[in-house]
Amino acid sequence: MSQDLLPQFAGQPLVNPPVAVPSSNPSLGPDTVGPGIPTGGVQEVYADVTSSAVTASYTPPQPGNLVGEYLQYRLTTHYIEDLGLRAIPVGGPPGTPQQVVRLHAGTFYKVVNFLVSRAISLPVLPSSDTQNANETLYARRISPATPSDLPDGNVAWIVSGQYIYLMRVGPTEKDILMAGISPLAQLNNTGSTAGQLPPSVWNQNLIGPSPLPAAAVGLGLSPITF
Repeated sequence: MSQDLLPQFAGQPLVNPPVAVPSSNPSLGPDTVGPGIPTGGVQEVYADVTSSAVTASYTPPQPGNLVGEYLQYRLTTHYIEDLGLRAIPVGGPPGTPQQVVRLHAGTFYKVVNFLVSRAISLPVLPSSDTQNANETLYARRISPATPSDLPDGNVAWIVSGQYIYLMRVGPTEKDILMAGISPLAQLNNTGSTAGQLPPSVWNQNLIGPSPLPAAAVGLGLSPITF
C-alpha cells in the first residue's frame, strides 16, 4: 500500500511508526500503512511463512481432522485512537507545566491483521464485513501466496491481509472489544462470546497510581477531562 493511504486529519502531520502487516515475500520486508494512522507506537510484523518452512514443519493430519489442517491462524485487532488533545509549551523556567488543549473531538481507527496457513483444504478467512454501522471499511489488503507443494502430494495455502476501519465513535474501557476468533475455536464450540474482551479485564492498580514528579508537587494540577 502507498505511504499516503490514509489522509491527514485536522491538518496535523502525524508522523508515527506505521502499522506493519505480513509480507508474502521475505526479501521485500513487511508492507506498511501510514503515516496517516496515529498509531501511538503500535507496530506489528507477522513472521513470514515461506514454502520451505511449511514443507519442513508439515505433518499430515488424520483424515477428517480439520483442526490439524491449520498450520497457523493469527488474527490481531488494533484499536487506535487520537483523542484530539495537543500540548502547548509555555515559556518559563524548567518545571513550568505545559498546557493541554483540545484540537478536535478525536479520530478512531480499527486495524485487523491476519495470517493463515492451511494444508489440504482452502482456508476460512475473516470477512471484512464486521456487521457494525459504527465501523466503515476504509481500505483492505489481501495477499494470497502461491500454494505450496507438500511431501504427501497435497498443497498448503498461505493468505495474509489487513483491514482498516474508520470508527465514528471509539470504544472505552467500559466497552467490549472484539478480538476475533479463529475457525478452530468455532469447531470446538466455544460459544458466542469467544473472542470478546470484556471490561472486567482492566485493572487500575497495574500501572497506577503513578506518583507525581517532584516539580509538580504543590502545583495543584487537576486531571484533564475536557
